[in-house]
Amino acid sequence: MEKTIEKSNQETMKILVLSDSHGDGNTVLKIVEKHYDEIEGLIFLGDGAEEIVELSYIYPNLPIYAVTGNNDRIQRGGRVSFPLEQVIEIAGRRIYLTHGHIADYRDVAEAVIARARSEGASIALHGHLHIPNQIEHDDVTLLSPGSIRYPRGGSQPSYMLLSFINTQFNIQKCEVALLS
Repeated sequence: MEKTIEKSNQETMKILVLSDSHGDGNTVLKIVEKHYDEIEGLIFLGDGAEEIVELSYIYPNLPIYAVTGNNDRIQRGGRVSFPLEQVIEIAGRRIYLTHGHIADYRDVAEAVIARARSEGASIALHGHLHIPNQIEHDDVTLLSPGSIRYPRGGSQPSYMLLSFINTQFNIQKCEVALLS
């Protein structure tokens, strides 16, 4: 089932993209508090589902689109009921969401791009690798916001803001350390 976020006017629409918080609910909350007045929704790409469930109670009017990561288990037992992947539409663009554990680490980009293409998505978002990344691959833009808790590859804890206006979109990479 596809979900849609639209604005009726020509204003810029911003979406916050987070991944891999691994139990750091305080940082998730600080990021959302900082950007709440400027965003129309939140995309969470897995491995921190418990924090996102709690966040949904604090911000019940914030649209949240989340997928399950390979480490998403609620402490009190069971799995979180987020899908493994989903397609949403924002400002007329189809966006494919997955954590990224659908493939071996070496093949994540290729696998995610292939799935996005099969879903007719022009943007693909994933987590799992804990490294912020942007790859333009023919008709698909592949993005990873990195990890807000355990960054890898020499990167800093990070997240992204996506801005949409008309048919254009802009990617803003943000470092958690600059939150203050």
